[in-house]
Amino acid sequence: MPKGLGLIPDPPRVNKLSRYYGIMGNKIKDELFRIDAESFTEIKAMSVQENVQELVDKMNRRAIRWSNKATPEAYRDAAGISRTTLNKLGATKDPLFDPIIHTKSIKDNEEVTKKTLIRANLSINTNVGTYIYLTKRAHEDIMQIQAFDLLDEEVIAGLLDDTIREGGSRGDLNRLIRQHFNREIYEKKFININGRNYNLTKYADMVARTRLRDVQSDSVKNMCNQFDNDFLRFQVMGQPLRYASAMKGTHIR
Repeated sequence: MPKGLGLIPDPPRVNKLSRYYGIMGNKIKDELFRIDAESFTEIKAMSVQENVQELVDKMNRRAIRWSNKATPEAYRDAAGISRTTLNKLGATKDPLFDPIIHTKSIKDNEEVTKKTLIRANLSINTNVGTYIYLTKRAHEDIMQIQAFDLLDEEVIAGLLDDTIREGGSRGDLNRLIRQHFNREIYEKKFININGRNYNLTKYADMVARTRLRDVQSDSVKNMCNQFDNDFLRFQVMGQPLRYASAMKGTHIR
């Protein structure tokens, strides 16, 4: 049986991105902890937003560099293993295959990866803006919290009702608000995708693994087309993606 052909382990590439996002998550967390409802000032809020924007800009630049480097590397690795295995199967190249397909596939995957990461990065600004806005309004007047048109409106309204019912003070409500948002801050859930907040490290890890897996799958598919060989791709629950040669009837791991 030929040597295994399947997903290529690439933890170094994945870890490189997720570690960086983890570092940036800590920096954003530190910035947000500079603000609270008791001592809120516009100057400090502007400073935090500017600093977070700089961090997001750096993340965007890193996402582009990582995509430009990791995507073609993963593609070439998968292509190399595919070529070796296909040669062992006795497959021959299709003279009509256009090699530009490989280049286009790499570029398309690079663009999808960049857009996915940058879209997530930009959502950080929205989450930070929401936190700052809420903190500012809580600082100005507790009762205005009831008029918020935010995702956390129901949570804040509930905190307000509980505080009033229990005869709590402005300080009590500020403390409860702080506790509510601190959970998100401590967990570094600054990325929002489709209404759900994600931890930066975990999100980067998920995107990196998903996108590189897709890149490798496209590479294998294109190599099979180039060598005029049909491959069936299948997945067993809890197992890596596998490939089977329809031409040879050989299961390739």
